[in-house]
Amino acid sequence: MELKATSMGKRLAQHPYNRVRLMAAGVEVSGDKHEYLIPFNQLLDIACKRGLVWGELEFFAGR
Repeated sequence: MELKATSMGKRLAQHPYNRVRLMAAGVEVSGDKHEYLIPFNQLLDIACKRGLVWGELEFFAGR
């Protein structure tokens, strides 16, 4: 499963990560210049925040 921002959302948010994919090994967050894989055994929590125009996903990982 993949969740990604629209081109308008990318410009408005100005955040380095704009795509989330559920992989077999964990959750991959990526953008134009950055890519990071959070393994399931390090993932502590996922918060979903609703907004008027768009929402926000927040990942909490332990080390």
